[in-house]
Amino acid sequence: MNTNLLHILIAGFLFCTTSVTAQAAPIYDFDSAPIRFGEANVTVGFQFTANANLTINALGFYDHNQDGLTTSHDVGIFDTNGTLLNSTSVSSGTAGALDGKFRYAAVPSFTLTSGQSYIIAGLANGQDGYTYGNVGTTILGLTTNPAISISPLASLFLYAPSFSFPTDNYGYDLYPMVNFKFEDPSISSVPLPAAFPLLGIGLAGLGGMQRWFSKRRSII
Repeated sequence: MNTNLLHILIAGFLFCTTSVTAQAAPIYDFDSAPIRFGEANVTVGFQFTANANLTINALGFYDHNQDGLTTSHDVGIFDTNGTLLNSTSVSSGTAGALDGKFRYAAVPSFTLTSGQSYIIAGLANGQDGYTYGNVGTTILGLTTNPAISISPLASLFLYAPSFSFPTDNYGYDLYPMVNFKFEDPSISSVPLPAAFPLLGIGLAGLGGMQRWFSKRRSII
């Protein structure tokens, strides 16, 4: 057993015990906001600016009581010219993964460019309603990840039977009905299930080396 092999085994052991992956994080959260039920289909959302290059991997829709959505809801992100960059449908019931107040559906990863503005929106209806309001008065406890900026009066809506690019503003800061998750390098986790098999191989190799060196010393 040579020194190079020993170094390789040790390096593999360290990799298994220190390997990390970035976790997905919601871009914002809030404590409470008014919600309105019983209206016709309306696409609601808001404009925001990316303060960093963001890799998006899930889109979410607000679940008022966190007990499941009555119907499915289309959610998407547009550029400011109205081009739909990516979208999905968050399933009815509890099929969408619940994180905080939102249920999420995965999307193929795509990137938002730092310094550019975008619109995130979703199709609301009378059954699940929609939230609305102004930050600090009717929308309480809003916390936003510094990776984006949301200006006052950023809310946008459009009454239409299907999911559409919203262009109207009623004077609200926000329709906090939609959310997205991005790969946040500041939040990491150790992928233990994947690491354990490699860790076992590394430990077995180190054990074998120890036995080899013990036999060699006994012969000498």
